[in-house]
Order: sequence, then C-alpha cells, then structure tokens
Amino acid sequence: MKPLILLLLSFLIVFPLFSQNKVDFEFDYAQFGYDSTSNYVEFYYVFNQASLTIVKTDSADYIRGILQISIIDSATGEFVVNKNWLV
Repeated sequence: MKPLILLLLSFLIVFPLFSQNKVDFEFDYAQFGYDSTSNYVEFYYVFNQASLTIVKTDSADYIRGILQISIIDSATGEFVVNKNWLV
C-alpha cells in the first residue's frame, strides 16, 4: 500500500516551560495501513529524567512541557495534524 501521509518530525519540539536546559528525549513512530486511502500512525516518546526540571507549587511538584507534532499529506501538501500537547 502506498503511504499517503508524509510524516514531518522536523517540527517535533519538546521543551519545558520553566527551564532553560536542553531537554533530552527520544521518539519513534509506527505506521499501519488503515484502509485503501489512509494510514494509522502511533507516536512513542520518552524523556530523559535527568534533563527535566521540577516545578514546585504549593499544592504539588510537577514537570511539564509541550509536544508539537506536524503531519502533512504527501498527496495534497495539506496539514493533517498540526497540534501541540501539554505533557
């Protein structure tokens, strides 16, 4: 099956909101044929805990960052996904 989605991970950006440190992370993806016109894509990511910064508040301590994923349809050049997720 000819893949119809071109995966652009050059815009996969993960950064902490409250830290100036470089975040060390790794990612991978899997692509599966869904039907004759589309694919199913899964993303896997992991952060190196040593490179994360803890944000302390009165109620809890946490770590947060933004994960941006952009996917462009190779047939049309249109964005299929262009979203940010708070992780």
